[in-house]
Amino acid sequence: MSCFRSHQNVGAVQSGGIMSAGRDLDEAVLASVNQSISANSSGLVNTISLSFSCKDLPNLDTFTRTDGMVVLYKQSANNQWMKIGMTEVIMDSLDPVWVKAFDVQYHFEQRDNYKVEVYDVDDFNNVNNFASHDHVGTLQFALHEVVTARDQTLEKHLVNPQRQAGKSGSIVITGEEKTAGGASEEILMKVKTKFPSTAGMNFFLINKQIGPQIWKPIYKSEIKPSAGGFFEWNLVNVLTRDFAGEDIEREVRFEFYQSQKSGKHRHIGQSSLTLAMIKDGQKEFRLEDKKGKEIDPKGMTFAQCEIKTRHSFLEYVFGGCEIGLSIAIDFTLSNQPPNKPTSLHYLDMQKNEYLNAIRSVGNILQYYDTDKQIPVLGFGAAIPPYSQKANHCFALNGNIFDPEVDGLDGVIEAYKHAINSVNLYGPTNFSPIISMINDMTEQEKVTQRNQKYNILLIITDGIISDMQKTIDEIVRGSDLPLSIIIVGVGGADFDSMDVLDADDEPLYSSRYKKYMSADIVQFVPFREFAHNPMQLAKETLEEVPGQLLGYFRRKGITPNPATEAQKKALQQ
Repeated sequence: MSCFRSHQNVGAVQSGGIMSAGRDLDEAVLASVNQSISANSSGLVNTISLSFSCKDLPNLDTFTRTDGMVVLYKQSANNQWMKIGMTEVIMDSLDPVWVKAFDVQYHFEQRDNYKVEVYDVDDFNNVNNFASHDHVGTLQFALHEVVTARDQTLEKHLVNPQRQAGKSGSIVITGEEKTAGGASEEILMKVKTKFPSTAGMNFFLINKQIGPQIWKPIYKSEIKPSAGGFFEWNLVNVLTRDFAGEDIEREVRFEFYQSQKSGKHRHIGQSSLTLAMIKDGQKEFRLEDKKGKEIDPKGMTFAQCEIKTRHSFLEYVFGGCEIGLSIAIDFTLSNQPPNKPTSLHYLDMQKNEYLNAIRSVGNILQYYDTDKQIPVLGFGAAIPPYSQKANHCFALNGNIFDPEVDGLDGVIEAYKHAINSVNLYGPTNFSPIISMINDMTEQEKVTQRNQKYNILLIITDGIISDMQKTIDEIVRGSDLPLSIIIVGVGGADFDSMDVLDADDEPLYSSRYKKYMSADIVQFVPFREFAHNPMQLAKETLEEVPGQLLGYFRRKGITPNPATEAQKKALQQ
């Protein structure tokens, strides 16, 4: 993978990645910048407030009804259950509703597991001594289940092995997004510059000053080609709190670089400004070199600049945005026959890299697929009775007109069936699969009322054979509500995947005669995270929320109201 992967980053910047003023940007510096920005590359660490109620609890008291209390735990990285807290005790009720709620952090790209224990409190002088209370039941759940449940309300039966299934009552868990200090504000800017003597591919960094001649990066743009010396980048969106903190007079510096494939990116100019200037309506700024010598008194301009409310990923999810997941699997012969221990499709499922990748990434994404019906496609195999001809887009369930299966379990079963029935062949072509998903995405006709977003997960072992056609389809897809995630398995040379990731140079379509509208591709080599499924999921999924927000922002689509009453009002 290239050193700098996240182009559309917004959000808080972690420690590290601090730059001294005036340096040319080499790969070592970019690495530290990347570490700084990628720490929150989705820009979407949300706070969710969890509240609880129960229904039909068993009556465990002789003279009164159950005196209920909930204890909430979170599973740690070493699989230990860490107590978060307890609710108050609701006296004498089989249908208690607790006032106490718990604020927890939500990360799109992580699977965070929680557990609730419900007790009938018997010793009110020692409430923390759980052994002195009657255990009503327990439930383990993933935070994603709450976030993606209808109206963000998850209801499930409590489990107690000493009691018949379904006889311990049920618990209702409700999630609500919280915004610290009110709604977030963001700055939307379209940056333009002119460098008459500088052609090539340019990008810029936004840095805020945190000390004398010490700067911290908060944003990196996409890479843009010159158009007669002029450069105009895609819309920038940065939270005002990240841009300036509490000080609207804090200096912020835009640094422009000419991208070099050698990794030594050449500093070609910089402009300084403050949030106060932006709020005053200033749109033209002095462009100077790194020594402070003026290049152009109005060399950097804002073609567009406004401050507005920043909507979050969860607002779209809570407002009913439907997210669809499709999975495409590489069945080319380079994977080696499934009966060989060296095969990436090895029949021993414990050693099967494809299956491990499907589980690691699909385990997160499945929750966001609204109807849990997931199209599963294959490419590069010869499908009986055509034993000498590769099919580059086939359905693993045998029905290309309806390739959906039921949830992640259905995906796994379809995959297991396929490796025992298809003939591995080749070559590796991506374009037919991406074209099909593009067609499907276009047909959904996304609007303010009809909010949909698609994610295509491609799992492959190597070099593709239809690079330009694949680029054409990715450029086409960059105008659509679509993210493409490529997971590379095995030990092949994945340089071509880095090209598709488009971190060093934006993709250009010779068919459509244009550059990609946005970076929608994320590539992750499985071998780097094979023994850390959670980190694999994080590396793979961290850009999706920002890509979704970027698409809806470009189209002017805001989240729909979350409550049923508000939804009805919207439709009238």
